[in-house]
Amino acid sequence: MLYFVLAFLLILIVNMLFRNKRYLVSLLITIILCFSFALTDEYYQTKVVGRTDQFKDVVIDTCGALVGCLFYDTYYFAYKLDSKNVLVVKHAKAKE
Repeated sequence: MLYFVLAFLLILIVNMLFRNKRYLVSLLITIILCFSFALTDEYYQTKVVGRTDQFKDVVIDTCGALVGCLFYDTYYFAYKLDSKNVLVVKHAKAKE
């Protein structure tokens, strides 16, 4: 759940920094940042007594981040498609 929220917020921020022009780059940066954070979290767990580090946990955390990105994708593309449809309808009404 943590990585879902982290990815959603990160892609929102990175996408705003690129002003919605480089969506795939925003997506890639978000996944890389979440993966890096998961790696550092697992490294930190090696320093805590009673905790173990497993690459499986990194993969699970990154999958959570991917789901967060997919959730944002559905919002992003639905909003973009909806705004384009509104423009098409307004343009069609203006021609009448």
